[in-house]
Amino acid sequence: MKNSKATPQKFLYLSSFSILMTMITLIFGTPFLRAIKRSYGALAFWGLGLLISVIFWQLKAHLLLVFISSIWVSLGAQMAGEKWGLRWWSSSFLGLFLGSLVGFVGAYGLLVSYGLTSEESLMGLLQEFLANLQTNQVKMKLNAKEMLQIVPGLFVVVLELALGMGVIFEKKVFRWFDLPRERFVSQVSLLEYKLPDAMIWISLVTLLVSFVDFGFQPLMVVGINFLYILVVLYFFQGLAIIEMFLKAIRAGFFGRFLVYFLMVGQLLPVVAFLGFVDFWIDFRRRIRIAEIKSKKTENKAD
Repeated sequence: MKNSKATPQKFLYLSSFSILMTMITLIFGTPFLRAIKRSYGALAFWGLGLLISVIFWQLKAHLLLVFISSIWVSLGAQMAGEKWGLRWWSSSFLGLFLGSLVGFVGAYGLLVSYGLTSEESLMGLLQEFLANLQTNQVKMKLNAKEMLQIVPGLFVVVLELALGMGVIFEKKVFRWFDLPRERFVSQVSLLEYKLPDAMIWISLVTLLVSFVDFGFQPLMVVGINFLYILVVLYFFQGLAIIEMFLKAIRAGFFGRFLVYFLMVGQLLPVVAFLGFVDFWIDFRRRIRIAEIKSKKTENKAD
């Protein structure tokens, strides 16, 4: 007989997996953390986060601590928003805002502690890092100044991916550990994921300021950072379209693996573009119509 209860042993397993996956990948520990918060409560979730923070502080793994703390706060705020009944995009924005705030404050404190408070010192550190990436086999055209300008956007991208992976794989973690799962009305699933229509206009303005030189460099830098953030948002929307299509054609495991490997692993910009043009085409509505017609045809044949 299965033990579908939140036992201490399962908590230990979930904690171990969440910490390990967060340390290795940064983004794939969130499904386990969502399971901890849902099954064991906020006290266990925040208590574990505090314990991990203290451990990493003592180990002087300060940079990793900044990332983990940001992800923890971001996820906790997102799930709190879901519990309060906020719309999914409101709870996600709340999580991203608070997680980014913790990350930027933590990163600033870390830089101050190392005496890296000027642009010149940061540029020197980044140039040294980029130089280490250059090998005889790998030659990349990397500009330290350009990299430094997009760091904020890339940091938010990590938080976006972490929150997205948590929502996508949460159900599987509950199934693996045989835990009771309560879903809030405001919580979104991958198939239901769709950005508000107003985002298309924000995206068009972002594209404009990112690629058109208005003679004000800070505006272009902000636009490029925000463009990275939007690409990930539309990537998840494209992913939702692909998932609905695979579900409609009843794709098997190997078919799904091949599609996800090609589209997600190799053609991420294509998936994001698919999500972007969905505003005008509405792929999921067309897929649903095709499904209905297919079922009617099958019923007539029977």
